Amino acid sequence: MNTFAGTRFVSELNSRFLRVRIIFSFDRFLNFYSCVISQEIATQPM
Repeated sequence: MNTFAGTRFVSELNSRFLRVRIIFSFDRFLNFYSCVISQEIATQPM
């Protein structure tokens, strides 16, 4: 395997991993935010 294909493969892997990490962290942030919002609504007096 030549070095050019190796570096392209690694950069492709890194970009995919970064995209997955961004989506995962955004999903966790949305879950946390919705939990906070539902608690705020639940603690408000009717």
